[in-house]
Amino acid sequence: MSGRFRLFVVLACLLGSVLLYQPVLDGDWVFDDVRLVSTNDWLWRSFEGFQEELDQWRMVLQEPASSADQVRVGFRPLRFFSYRIDALLTMAMGVDGPAVEGATRLFHLHNMLLHGLCAALVLLLVFRIYPAGGRITAVVCSLLFLVHPVQSEAVAWISGRRDVLFACAYLGALLIAVSGGKQPGWGRGMTVALLAATAMAAKEMAATLPVALIAAAALAWDGPTDRAQWRRWSRVLLPTAVVILLLSYRVLALQHPGAGTSYWGGSADLTFWTMGRALLQYLGLFLWPVGLSVDHSHAAFVPSTSMVAPWTSLASWLVIASVAAVSVRRALQGQWMMALVVGLFIVLLSPVLQIFPHPERFAERFMYLPLVVLLIPVAAALNSFEQRSPGSRLPVLLVLVMLLTLLTRNRLEDWHGPYELWSSAVASQPRCARAWFGHAEAARNRQWDTEAVADLARTIEILEVVQRDRLQQGIYLQALQIRSGLLARFGGEANLELARDHLTTLLSLQDTDGSDIALQETPWRESLKVRERLGDFEGARVAALTLVDLVDSRPAVRLEAMLYLAATTEPPEQQQRLEQAQRLAEAIGPRALATVAYQSGMIALDQKRFEQALGDFDRSLVHLDEEGRRGTARYRRAECMLGLGRTTDAREALEQLLEDDPSHLASHLSLGELLLASDQIDAALEHFQRVLMVVPDNPQALQGIQHAAILKQLKEGPAVAQVDPTRITALTMLADKMLSKGDPDKARVALVEAMKHAEGPDEKVRRVELILRISRLDAEQGQWPLAFEGYQRLIEMMEVSERGQFILEAAEVLRRIEGTEAALEMLTQQQSEGVLESRLYRQMGAMAHQLGMNSVAAKWYRRHLAEFEDEDPAMRARIEAALEEVLQDDSRASDGQGESG
Repeated sequence: MSGRFRLFVVLACLLGSVLLYQPVLDGDWVFDDVRLVSTNDWLWRSFEGFQEELDQWRMVLQEPASSADQVRVGFRPLRFFSYRIDALLTMAMGVDGPAVEGATRLFHLHNMLLHGLCAALVLLLVFRIYPAGGRITAVVCSLLFLVHPVQSEAVAWISGRRDVLFACAYLGALLIAVSGGKQPGWGRGMTVALLAATAMAAKEMAATLPVALIAAAALAWDGPTDRAQWRRWSRVLLPTAVVILLLSYRVLALQHPGAGTSYWGGSADLTFWTMGRALLQYLGLFLWPVGLSVDHSHAAFVPSTSMVAPWTSLASWLVIASVAAVSVRRALQGQWMMALVVGLFIVLLSPVLQIFPHPERFAERFMYLPLVVLLIPVAAALNSFEQRSPGSRLPVLLVLVMLLTLLTRNRLEDWHGPYELWSSAVASQPRCARAWFGHAEAARNRQWDTEAVADLARTIEILEVVQRDRLQQGIYLQALQIRSGLLARFGGEANLELARDHLTTLLSLQDTDGSDIALQETPWRESLKVRERLGDFEGARVAALTLVDLVDSRPAVRLEAMLYLAATTEPPEQQQRLEQAQRLAEAIGPRALATVAYQSGMIALDQKRFEQALGDFDRSLVHLDEEGRRGTARYRRAECMLGLGRTTDAREALEQLLEDDPSHLASHLSLGELLLASDQIDAALEHFQRVLMVVPDNPQALQGIQHAAILKQLKEGPAVAQVDPTRITALTMLADKMLSKGDPDKARVALVEAMKHAEGPDEKVRRVELILRISRLDAEQGQWPLAFEGYQRLIEMMEVSERGQFILEAAEVLRRIEGTEAALEMLTQQQSEGVLESRLYRQMGAMAHQLGMNSVAAKWYRRHLAEFEDEDPAMRARIEAALEEVLQDDSRASDGQGESG
């Protein structure tokens, strides 16, 4: 194979990979990308020169403490070095950070190019090992490797870089090893060993390379054939084996990739029975790559519980043993290909079969390199087709490549972003807890909290009944905590009770490191807030006392708990708690002292010690810098001034506060009350209306508006009845809000109250609108008599020309009460009075048809067809069919009468 052809192969594979995976070029950060790349400050730091960069890389290789290296850059350093290069190039192109649009582009392109290079290496390696198959066999293997859908996880996912990167070095090592004939030198051996180290620096699955080297040498047409040649081959095998052993020790002894992870199923023997099923499952992904998922863990791929549970545990090993027996027989016959393929497939997957337990149980990307082995018998089968039926190989290959390409492009739709990815995962693996958890997180990122709550419920439901390993336990704990927080944010008694139950469960569990969750501050702090909102003050006090005594509580959280205890105890203990909080605040800083002063002021204000409260609020304002808390302290100062009888000072304080913060609703209410007291009715109304724009059902604002209307009426005299349009608007808005909350009863009360305020002669239109709304609401709730009472009132109030907007609704309500005949009679009466509605005639025809009044039905159907044009042709066709039917019925009835006569 010439150098020019090799270059063409490489360029063609690179181009093919980019064209195939182009849809994900602008794909978002997904799953582990966020933790490993987009939020990894080590990658996105500014470039300070080559020497500083090399120093940083050297530090990574010196095993930094886990507290300083949360993503464990040193575990697979080559992957992170490649990410760092991508980040530097991305920033050099003007993309300022991972959150900017286009930040993922180079990362995805890097993966695509590595995948194309791997495909080229597959072609060159197969041709080198099996030249008898010709270039076509090598091209077949390369093409199938390039387009197979199971490869999409490793290529389309930025975090899959480890798989394509290690495979590239691994395949390169194999190619160089078999490219020098039967007499390799130490130079080639050291080159292969260097590539082996490179592969191990990307992913520890490279530990299988020595076995793969032996298999490749045995398969190669010019490989070693006798003992002397194999001794020469030790120059390749020995350096590689030494490097692999040293780096494997480093991974296992220093990095502890599976530390704390239990065996699959809980024991070594159950892991064995699960392994057989896993091997066949991986084979299934190759043969039938449909319904792929980013996650197969946590009840999606359940470990075996015995050799016959599930029954496939034993059956899978029987299948594997049968295939192995056939392979051995073929090997004894001199046909080594099948024997080596079966053995090598198992060997390449062995690092991920939980022989050494690790958290990731099963994943499609683990098939990235082992797929190469399975392509060899596929190519051999195509060659066999060609020998038996010349010319058959090419069309079969084209169909196969096109089908796999379409499946891959379809799968890439799922890799555009987290929500799409996890949606596909829960669709294909509905019992996969991590998939539901990922879907919940993606929904939360889109602010779809209701959907997130439902997804987290599924996560909890799946995991609460299984024996959880560390990874499962971590997801379970997160699901409980996040769902409780979302439910608490939603509010409402039922949601708060669920949140409390989740937190109670959480506090009874252990963390992934075996420590008690009850020793952590966050769940206790959330529990305090939820229990307080539920009115469980005793439970809230228990949470606060725990936070005060908890060793790991942060000082600010402990202070918060102390102040809660001070606010909820009787005066003797109250003072002790405040003094305790004061001492802690002095150690924390000025802001904490301001918080204590504020709480002290609130307690004094509650006890009507206005002078002391005023002093406390003044002290708190010196260091309070939170806008919300500062505004509240200023408002409370004004309250103290009112309590001391300093009305003018209070009004000035409130006006100044609203000038700085126009959205402070409490100040609007208080200032409105002050303005009413000073007979400034219009100015007071403005403040009450500002509150109702934000909170339509605020009782204080509604009462203030009503009070203002009374004062205005008294001031202007009783001669003219004054309508309160502001009150009507507020009540209508309240009704809308109650309906949106699913409370139609309260909405009706609000609408009836609004109608009472629309009784003036100038409010007829408003009154009619309200009666119609109430009638429709009654009809929706099945309150037919109440609804018809409203419609009857509207018929009496409104002109004939205006009744068409509701007359059919009224007829339907009457039909529910008294039957079709009464409804038809009413419509006939209204039609005779001149009521017009485009659907009136056809509705009357339908009612008459239903009652068996065929001639009457025909009359109204004819009038509708003659006088109205239906926009929907299908509707007109149905009316014509109905007319034909009643005419036929009428004709049959006439014929029957004639025969009887």
